[in-house]
Amino acid sequence: MPKKPCLFSWVSNNGGTDVWNYDLGNKSISCRVCKFSCPSRSLWQVIRHSKTSHHINNLKVIKKHKIQGDEGELNATSFNLDIAKLLVSCNIPLNVVDHSNFCKFVEKYTGKTSPGRWVVTNLVGDVCQGVLDRIKEEVKEKDIFVALDETRDQGSSITAIFIGSLDENFCGRPYLIDFIEIANANNVKNIVCSSVYNLLGEDFAQYRLKVFITDNTSYCIEAGEDLRTNFPELIHITCDLHGLHRDADMVRQKFPLTNELISNVKKMFLNSARRKRVMNIINKKRKTNLSAKKLREILITKCNECFVNI
Repeated sequence: MPKKPCLFSWVSNNGGTDVWNYDLGNKSISCRVCKFSCPSRSLWQVIRHSKTSHHINNLKVIKKHKIQGDEGELNATSFNLDIAKLLVSCNIPLNVVDHSNFCKFVEKYTGKTSPGRWVVTNLVGDVCQGVLDRIKEEVKEKDIFVALDETRDQGSSITAIFIGSLDENFCGRPYLIDFIEIANANNVKNIVCSSVYNLLGEDFAQYRLKVFITDNTSYCIEAGEDLRTNFPELIHITCDLHGLHRDADMVRQKFPLTNELISNVKKMFLNSARRKRVMNIINKKRKTNLSAKKLREILITKCNECFVNI
């Protein structure tokens, strides 16, 4: 039976600490070139990674261009992070990094190897956190408002949570900080509190949250009243358009013949061949292997792209 290789001797014979980094606290080993990481007890995973074409190509490119010093350190995290920022902020699908022409272009003009889809997807979280940190700095020590915007689609009710500063210098769009499914007053209160404290820290001064903006659904009104126990100076502003929408629904129920006419005309458009083709294209584009967490991070980054600096 062959003798099991020792981790440290294997690392020493395969690039040493220039390529591999051992984290004693977390008992893990990572590749500085590819941002690969695994538990140190799983040496077989490290060996398998060292034989992948992605790792081998990274080493070849580094040796070819003789990258030295801090700017050209073997760790390609900075370059990979900028690639992730570029793709997300420009609304480019992440799987483009696996396209052969994209990889050739990057290597030709930068002398670096394009990171794989797995690496870029994992870096989306770092990009999103950087955006949230910039938002935190933007509203630091300022009075703020929180606004909720929710969809009305049956079966996919999603609420977006926005934040902004209340000062004369704020004239742009509010910042998206989270989105989640909310269905009742207790959830609204808890989500608003957790979103504010997660972004601004547990030491956030409660008097700084001055305005809460929602539509005038019953659970949002109830949530506004409950939030005043946490934020005593809070003013709750509701939108009258939602009330008009409910009035329109009531009118539709009072005049069923008119409603039936509108419904039949609508069906003519819904069943048209052109619309079906368009919807099929849209549905195909909506299919993704990304988790809900990654989609959240991508949307937050995209909606706040002014804070994405490369």
